[in-house]
Parts: sequence; structure tokens; C-alpha cells
Amino acid sequence: MRRAVWLVAPSVMALIAACGSPGAGGSDAGPGGGSDGGTTATDGSTPGTDGSTPGSDGGTDGGKPTSANLKLTAATLANVGRKGIDLQISLTGTDAKGRTSSAHLSFLDASDNEITAFDTNWDGVADATARRAFFDTSASGKTSFTSTITFPGILTRVANIEKVKVSLQDATNALSNEVVATLSRQTQGEENDPCDTKMITSRCAPGLSCAGSPATCQAGVAPQFNGVAYYNGPRGPVMLFRGNEPDQDMGNIDVEFLNGAGNPLAIDLNNDGNMTSAFSIDAKASSAASATFFLQNDPAAGFETLVPKIRATPRDLFGHTGNAVIAAVTTAPVKGAGQACDPYGFDACTGGNLCAPGIPGATNTCTSGASLRTTACTASVKLDTSKTTLTAYGRTQGVSLWEPPSGCVTGDATGRPEGIISLHVAAATAKLTLTTALPETEFDTAIYLVPGCAASGASALGCNDDVQGFSSTLVLNNVPAGDYTIVVEAVSRTGGIFGVNVKVD
Repeated sequence: MRRAVWLVAPSVMALIAACGSPGAGGSDAGPGGGSDGGTTATDGSTPGTDGSTPGSDGGTDGGKPTSANLKLTAATLANVGRKGIDLQISLTGTDAKGRTSSAHLSFLDASDNEITAFDTNWDGVADATARRAFFDTSASGKTSFTSTITFPGILTRVANIEKVKVSLQDATNALSNEVVATLSRQTQGEENDPCDTKMITSRCAPGLSCAGSPATCQAGVAPQFNGVAYYNGPRGPVMLFRGNEPDQDMGNIDVEFLNGAGNPLAIDLNNDGNMTSAFSIDAKASSAASATFFLQNDPAAGFETLVPKIRATPRDLFGHTGNAVIAAVTTAPVKGAGQACDPYGFDACTGGNLCAPGIPGATNTCTSGASLRTTACTASVKLDTSKTTLTAYGRTQGVSLWEPPSGCVTGDATGRPEGIISLHVAAATAKLTLTTALPETEFDTAIYLVPGCAASGASALGCNDDVQGFSSTLVLNNVPAGDYTIVVEAVSRTGGIFGVNVKVD
């Protein structure tokens, strides 16, 4: 059985502009995204207005203001979310040049000591007290803004955070004045207590949901499916489960095996003589950030022949059981060019078309894959090896336009979102190194380099998946001069913020 993967339905964000992607990057990264489902990036080699260059923490060395164009007028810090373990920083500021979408920050303890909170080199150990973090939604082009930076689950790893010390950081790495904000703690309500449906100022106790007008904490309800599918296609069998869980405490999805007549069926899954009639899929992560849950399970090829029908039942962590749904193996409904399509995969586009932008909540239509790739390559930021240091930031989200070359990633890591950066190799290069091992990278990546705007990863000069932690480093020798595309592939379904550094030796 191949692994189950999950996808939380994200909100649709504004198109990211030149400074890069929203969200707090790195291993303590936050969500966010561009509505195009792709990526934007910026050459990170430009010095700040004081001549400073990026430090190893992803920001600038020192902490003094470096630009009169930037002003941070207010900052707040709060723990938020369903479990109260996420941190959200809200920043209000101005930038006369309209090129700010990130901040430079440090977390402080109760004694105002800086906390070593960030793993900047992907070795699993926090090693830095400060770093650059991108806004959840880009503010590039805006001269005044209020933006947030969210760090999901960080309080489970760093429990002693009491304050944040933060400055705005623009596309040239210049810093604003510094502001210190004290943690405002989210309250937890019991049944019938008032609550905040956005789970910013308050949340309901586990097992309860925040609903009604005015909103109050209400008794928990069972999760319910609004979509179950069991398809067999070119990539083998797939099971899709989508539904609602108002309490955001999904537990698991039980899948029972049925024969063609709908009767219970037992099979030998592992050829070990042990008969199995059902399995359970861990679905806890699927409702972590939204009341809408989605989970995909990819059985091994041939499973669809042994098990022609399934009965799926959703359960939460508190014993609530939703209605069971039976699905028979079939093929996905097909949609033609220009027709509305489902970004979760409940239908399929034909004739080389892809469901774009591939973001739940957006208007998705079947669109030519070739035209989408051309548009992405044209819009991507161009880096040039004639510069000493090249660093770019971006986001992967939405429809998959490329696939990594065969053998680079695990067999089921296909159809995942990616981000691209155009690279001009100015002269034949003896050694070219591409890496995502930067503080901004928040997810499991693979990286490969294709010539021009090639339609397929099969033409890649090389590909790497996982060197240090989940980051990737690709070393290529004797690279001819020319134009290339760096593809940063998400090995996970959701992707997120990434950083890429290009080095020429």
C-alpha cells in the first residue's frame, strides 16, 4: 500500500509580486500562497542600502534601520489556531517603494533573551536566533499594509516564546526600525462560551466547535463526507475522501473491502497468508487548519481488481462517527478544454489540459498544459550566473506542470506542485550547484534543471531528492552556456515556501 497523503483546502491568496512568496519559511514555516499556484522569486544578492549583505540567518547582518523608506508602525504577537500552538505576527507598516513582503525577526523569552528557535541548515537542530520570514500574503507593490506571518505548531517545539523582536525587510534586504511585541494569549472556551470563529482571540476546548450567531462553543458533531471516489487510471488506483469536520478533530477513515455485490471481502494484502478485510487511514492532519478535510490514498496496482468496492466511514478523535459511503471502482469523469474541473481530482481534464490553477476555492478550468508552462516560464524571475551569488525565494502551490525524471523521487510523488526559476548560464560552467537547503524552505523538496522551458522532467540534466533533512542539493558538472529552468518539486502534496541558492565554481 502506498502512503496516504493529505491536503487542507487553502484560502486563495493574491498573486505574489517581485519580492517573493508569502508565509514564514524554513522548518518553522507558515502557510500562504499565490493564486496562480506557482512561484515568484527575487534575486537575493542585492545589498541593503547600507551596503550590508544577507547574513546566514536569511536576513541582514546587524539590526539597525537601513532605509528611510521603511517604517514599522505596529506589531502584535498571538498564539492562534485550533490548538493554540501556532504563532501569528501582525505587522502594520509603510514602504515608499512598495517592495516589502518579509520581516527579520527573533523570538525572546520572559527575560528578553533571544531564543535559538530556527533550524536554518535542515539538520533537525535549531541553530539560529534570527531569520527572515515572508508574509502570509504578499504586500509587494503596496506602500502601506497590515500583514501577518504565521508559524504553525511552533509552540510545540519552542514553548518559552514570550515576545518577538521584528523589523520589516524589503527586496533589497534593507531593514526598518525595530519593534518588540509581547505575546497575547488565546483563551479557551467551554460549551456555550463565546468564541472567535477565526480562532485568533479564542478557541473552543477539544471536541467542541465554534458556530452560530453570535458564535459560541457547541457540542461536537460527527465528520461527514461530501465526496468519496474510487478510481482506476493511468497511475493506478486512487481513493479520494473529502468532507467537513466543524470540530477540526478528524481521527481516521475506516475503509472496508467489498465484493461486486457489496458484501464484505477479505484479501491477502502482503502475500503473507494473513487475510485482511479493512484498513484505517490516519486522517488527523487533514483537518488541522480547516473544517474542510481532504485525503488521498494510493493503493498498489492490482488492488482495484481484488477489491471492486469500498465502504468508507469517517471518525473523529472523540468517538463521533459519520455516515458510511460505498464507492465502486470506476474511471474519473472527463472534462474538456474550458470546462470547470475539480482541483482535488474528482474529475480529469483531457487532451493535454490541466485543471488550473489547481487551488480549492478558485475558479478552476481545464487549460492547455503547454500554455500554462509557457506562461510560467515567461513570468518566472530570471537569475544569471554572471552574478557572484544568486538566491531566490518562491512558493509551490496548485496544479503540477512538470514531473521529476524517473527514479528521482518515490513512485507515488507525482502530480505535486512545483515552483520554477529561470537560470541563464552565461558561460560554460565546470561545476554548478543548486540547493534548497536554506532557512526559507519549509517542505520536502526535489530539485532538477531542464534546458529552456522543456515540457518534461525527462530532459533534466540532473535531479536530487533529499540530501540534508528534506532539502535537496544538485551538483552538475560541465554545464554548457544557455538558458535553463530550475524546477523545485514538492514531494508532499501541499508544498509551500522555498529558497534556492545557485553557486558557480
